[in-house]
Amino acid sequence: STMTSSLAWHDRHEILIAMADGHLTTWYYPTIVFSDRDLLTTTKTVRDDGVDEFSRNDRIVAFDGTSVGVRRGVDGALLTFNTSPYPPMVFEHVAQHDWSGAIRLARFLDDKPLWGILTGLALRQGELNVAEVGYGALFELDKVRYIRHLKSIPTPEGRQAELALFQRRHAEAERILLQAGLTYRCIDMHTRLFNWERALEIATERKTHVDMVLAQRQRYLEAVGKEENIPLFRELAASVEVDWDTVLEKMKQEQLKEAQRPGARPYQ
Repeated sequence: STMTSSLAWHDRHEILIAMADGHLTTWYYPTIVFSDRDLLTTTKTVRDDGVDEFSRNDRIVAFDGTSVGVRRGVDGALLTFNTSPYPPMVFEHVAQHDWSGAIRLARFLDDKPLWGILTGLALRQGELNVAEVGYGALFELDKVRYIRHLKSIPTPEGRQAELALFQRRHAEAERILLQAGLTYRCIDMHTRLFNWERALEIATERKTHVDMVLAQRQRYLEAVGKEENIPLFRELAASVEVDWDTVLEKMKQEQLKEAQRPGARPYQ
């Protein structure tokens, strides 16, 4: 575990500095945990000269610009340290909606923390093209593919829900889809998450796509070599006819219907 004795927020931006385990630790974008928690370590730096620089009596008294003021507990001396000037520049570019300027800065410096900050900010504001560039620069190729999948979804609500799912906000993703009337996409989301009982609950409540849930469940059980152990699935399997070709055709029709909804448009 980490012992933190003092901390301070930046005077203008979402940057946090702390004395942790005897070292100055800077989180250049701590709220990135709400966008992609995996990037938290990417956007953190630790000033480490090989020895514990600070005691529990030392205190951070100021964090202005790139200057950090530390009051030493043993004698009251004021020490000054510097943080990187570049993360605030990324925040300022983004505040002005100058995404291209932020990308140019990150590319010029080729610095992982900058790419992490930029990617997190892009996710927070739904700038999927910038997020794709950022993940590419960080060599997070699986996430590049996921962002491309996000961009291929035809409806804004579908993209919002999938982004919420990416950020581990499953309940919010479900709420977005059901409020938008995207019942099929919501059921499909739960089957992809193996939330079989919730998928079936929504399907039976809405009286639609019960056969799709049963078909997907059967495919899954066959793939893992298991028998059905959920009573409601066993009960419905005996009374609902499942034809995989029919299910596939229904899925195609639902995807086409979503693409033809008012307001549906490709992400630019």
